[in-house]
Amino acid sequence: MAKSPLISIIMNCYNSDKYLKEAIDSAYAQTYPNWEIIFYDNQSTDNSAKIAQSYDKRLRYILADKHSNLAIARNKAFSHAKGELIAFLDCDDVWYPEKLATQVPHFVQDPDLSILYGNEYINNVVRGSKYLFFKEKQPSGFVFKAALDHYPVSILMAVVRKSCLDKLDYVFDEKVLYCNDYDLFMRILMQHKAMFLDQPLGETRWHIDNCSNRFKEALVDDTLYSLNKFKHMPMMSCYHDALNKSIDNNKLKKVYARLQTDKRLLNYLAAVIKIKRIYLWPRALFFMMTFFKISLRACWRSIRSKT
Repeated sequence: MAKSPLISIIMNCYNSDKYLKEAIDSAYAQTYPNWEIIFYDNQSTDNSAKIAQSYDKRLRYILADKHSNLAIARNKAFSHAKGELIAFLDCDDVWYPEKLATQVPHFVQDPDLSILYGNEYINNVVRGSKYLFFKEKQPSGFVFKAALDHYPVSILMAVVRKSCLDKLDYVFDEKVLYCNDYDLFMRILMQHKAMFLDQPLGETRWHIDNCSNRFKEALVDDTLYSLNKFKHMPMMSCYHDALNKSIDNNKLKKVYARLQTDKRLLNYLAAVIKIKRIYLWPRALFFMMTFFKISLRACWRSIRSKT
């Protein structure tokens, strides 16, 4: 690998003009000079195209023939990448100027390193707060088993060696609608050396339109699909216990996600909060706990019956 390898920055866009200029500007502000942006426009109808096309030739604007899911769009964007290294920048996030310059030397120094990831800040625009995502240092090396318990890879911070991706049967699983980055990075972690940099090099913006806020149950469904797929891979026989544990934990997450969207429960809680007469509280709490117990059992039976 050259001392300054070309990095292809994958940007997938669909009606993302609100924060788009800030995201692209953060790529152009990189102190590392050798990069290209693969900007794949998934048939946006807002001002995204106008914003993207206002930049120079280092941003390669590609308009999709038709709208597709994110995994398909990411695969099509990746097919245009020319770099030895691949990075990802979502249209509502930002990199710090030293991000690529800090990460690239590790690939040059270690030819066995396939994926590098790191810490970041979460910018919660709803609450007006910002905090460090990882409070403790994450593992490096061959970390697949550890990642089953505590997934450490943020797509914003990830840089992947392209030769590693080229060896996969497929890059993004097009059946996975939302967590296709999890599916990809976990397949890389199965067989390849990883490295964690305990240095925040960007910000993920959390807002009401994030998929993590809008599709909580679907995100867990995606994770369960990937885990069950991994479980049936011949090379994964030694990880069956860890995979089963992770599957069970995600089934519980699915129950919690479903309860969060249960408006009957939320409305009942709101009604309880409004009760002012003290003597009604014990009865209200009893009915609230009974309702929660019934809902929890119903969710669990539903999920168990589908798996």
